[in-house]
Amino acid sequence: SPSLSGPTPAVGNRHFENGVTIITYSVEDAVGHVVSCDFTVTVTDDEDPTFVNCPEGVIFTVGLFSDDCQGGAIWSIPVADDNCGASVTQTDGPLQGEILTVGTYPIQYTAEDDAGNTATCNFTIEVIDTEDPVIVCPGNVVVDETNDGVCNWTSPAGSLTPLLAGSNCPATITWEVVNPDGSVANGSNDVSGYTFELGT
Repeated sequence: SPSLSGPTPAVGNRHFENGVTIITYSVEDAVGHVVSCDFTVTVTDDEDPTFVNCPEGVIFTVGLFSDDCQGGAIWSIPVADDNCGASVTQTDGPLQGEILTVGTYPIQYTAEDDAGNTATCNFTIEVIDTEDPVIVCPGNVVVDETNDGVCNWTSPAGSLTPLLAGSNCPATITWEVVNPDGSVANGSNDVSGYTFELGT
């Protein structure tokens, strides 16, 4: 009787890897005639990787140290699981440990397996300035003499400059003057040089 030869172990009990496998059956009779046939088994992976420790949608707040306006941020790099194995790469945002200034930074990691199936992990790092700026105003000023021929007083340059102004991060000084008649004037930096009307 003819004999049937094929792969060992038998195809019915074989575990096929992801991809295309070629199977060949051969049959040989008693006088040595051999006939073969081929077919393929295609295994496709349609299962996306999954992150096991992704803080999806979480906002992590990082407060800066005193006198600093930038600092490093450290977080746990997400790990992904997959039936066929997957690699994880960062696809958006600053790198872990990078020195960051005040601001909001979206972070994204992508897991991809050999079949091209992907999954993403997204979270946010927010770097905040927790230190208030400092400003010390000059004392109250009483002027007994107005400008010649008019009923007002123009403050000399530097006469009303803040005694101290500082911040760990860049800051802007602004001023507001409420005049005796109720009108309001606004400006930035130093109010020195402003012309004040009679009154407080």
